Amino acid sequence: MIRSALISLTLVFSLCASITVLAEAETPETAQKAVLITGASTGLGRSMAELFASKGHFVYAGARKDSDIAELNAIENVQAVRLDVTVQEDIDAAVETIRSAGRGLHG
Repeated sequence: MIRSALISLTLVFSLCASITVLAEAETPETAQKAVLITGASTGLGRSMAELFASKGHFVYAGARKDSDIAELNAIENVQAVRLDVTVQEDIDAAVETIRSAGRGLHG
């Protein structure tokens, strides 16, 4: 029950943040920023990654499998990052990838 509530809250928060970023007027400062979407290989995460990328946002798309990473990297404005949110090493590597790119993240 608690897990279900946490997942629901995460989805609501993600959708609210997405609406805010998509509605934000693009300025030179925001044009250089990116979004990070976890679970971007399928479902809602994939749809959000494609939507943000199609609107001109740069997307870091988290995925676990090599085949999903290759698919995501084929999308314009998307850089896939190996990311299993339950593995600290993956989280640390994703943070370093994003930090070293120098774009910054919305939000």
